[in-house]
Amino acid sequence: LGYLDENETVSVKGRVACEVNSCEELIVTEMVFEGILNELEPTEIVAALSALIYQQRGEENLDMEVPTTLADCCSRMKTIALNLGQLQKEHGLNVDPEEY
Repeated sequence: LGYLDENETVSVKGRVACEVNSCEELIVTEMVFEGILNELEPTEIVAALSALIYQQRGEENLDMEVPTTLADCCSRMKTIALNLGQLQKEHGLNVDPEEY
């Protein structure tokens, strides 16, 4: 994933992941380095990142319109999460990629 360089030294990407400590650091780091957040307005960035720390409490039916850019970001975020979950599973961690 590029968190270590060829000398097994923590790379810039690895340092970014180390600094993220309030939510899913791997997902956020991948989003940053893939440039996903670059396409969003500041309010959309906050909304996207809040999805990584929000704990759903119930089955709420929120009827709201989501901007296309934010919906695309969420879709890409889900793909990153699935890929990271699958990679962890392949390396022996007890992770369900669908739940990661």
